[in-house]
Amino acid sequence: MSFENFLYLIIIILLVVISGFFSGSETAITAVSKARIYSKLKQGDNRASFVKKLIDKKEDLITTLLLSNNLVNVLSSALATAFFLKIFGNTGIIYATLTMTIILVLFAEVLPKTYAINKPTRSALIIGPFLNFLVYLLSPFVKIINFFIKIILRNNTATTDSFNDQRTEEELLGAIDLYNTSNPDSKQEKEMLQNILTLSDTRVEEIMTHRSNIFSINIDWSIEKILEIISESKFTRIPIWRKTPENIIGILDSRSI
Repeated sequence: MSFENFLYLIIIILLVVISGFFSGSETAITAVSKARIYSKLKQGDNRASFVKKLIDKKEDLITTLLLSNNLVNVLSSALATAFFLKIFGNTGIIYATLTMTIILVLFAEVLPKTYAINKPTRSALIIGPFLNFLVYLLSPFVKIINFFIKIILRNNTATTDSFNDQRTEEELLGAIDLYNTSNPDSKQEKEMLQNILTLSDTRVEEIMTHRSNIFSINIDWSIEKILEIISESKFTRIPIWRKTPENIIGILDSRSI
């Protein structure tokens, strides 16, 4: 093997490793727990501050990683094609396509993503400082790309916000159901939490009594009638009105009689 071909091979391997790093980084940052990162911050872990910055500007991070990863993959595939063409001629294009597809899927996608999803916190803390530098380095290109993306998606902003709210509610309901499945004794807590989430969907008329249906007493009624009504009533606090039911003048505590 000539020195030129050997150099091609080394660069291709290096690019595949870099591609795997970018793929794993994307998975690690998106899978890491925000609560755990905040916990690390309180413990004084400086690396957690880098991860928090990445989480706060996740849109820029994803664009940076996709841009970098695609550039690396295109470059590695181009070099692999040139490498195989030198060795096998025109049929080298087929060999390069098959070889790079297998290598990129296994070593630049599946392997790094699997590791990152299994150890997201550890991975995120390790790669955090470098990714912050990379986002800063590519920020001019990222801002241009995000600008055009926002123009394209501008008309879908309201729909997206509505979808995100709905998705968050569904995630919380799913988490409540999952907790109840693992802890059958938490039925009461489950119902309370579900009622909180559905509170915004409840109409006032469903939980309040219309004033025309309120049990009340006319102050001008006779004492005998009032006592009879109170004795038959199940309420302990009864509104008292004069002339019209809308003119409430006080509340009677039937327990004091």
